[in-house]
Amino acid sequence: MNPSSTIRSLAGIATGLALAGTVVALTPATGSAAAAATCTATNLYVVKGRLEGAAGSRFLTVKVTNVGDDACSAGIATKAAFRDFDGLLGTPGDVSGGSGLVTLDPGETAKAVIHWTDPGPVPAEDCQEASATLVTFRVPSLRHTWRLPLEAQVCTTADFRPDSKPLVGP
Repeated sequence: MNPSSTIRSLAGIATGLALAGTVVALTPATGSAAAAATCTATNLYVVKGRLEGAAGSRFLTVKVTNVGDDACSAGIATKAAFRDFDGLLGTPGDVSGGSGLVTLDPGETAKAVIHWTDPGPVPAEDCQEASATLVTFRVPSLRHTWRLPLEAQVCTTADFRPDSKPLVGP
């Protein structure tokens, strides 16, 4: 083989590889690599998990499960408040920190934790104790609030409002 034909052959191979690379780069992603659609309230099943206490604090895990047929994504920020059957009790919590999305495949569960102070160790005038029968859990990116049953004594002042943590994926 002479040197000029070798150069032409290598140039042809390089051109073919470059073209193949371009074609691969333009091929759309498929499967789980594709962006997931935004979750809707009907895609998600939200339930209370474990209620725990330690040193005057209460921690309630909330589980969010994708019951849809396809993967979906939601913002990770959450918000919580206490209610009784007559309405809102005290000041709702702030929206949790955190940005970004959690993507859930069908059947996968994300979790968040709602924290509040037990009225026991708090002076009565600082706490304004009440009996909560519901806790609301909101994922602002979904524009939906779930009401979950709860039997708990809570403080209703702004200083002791509930605090929720961002959603954490599977």
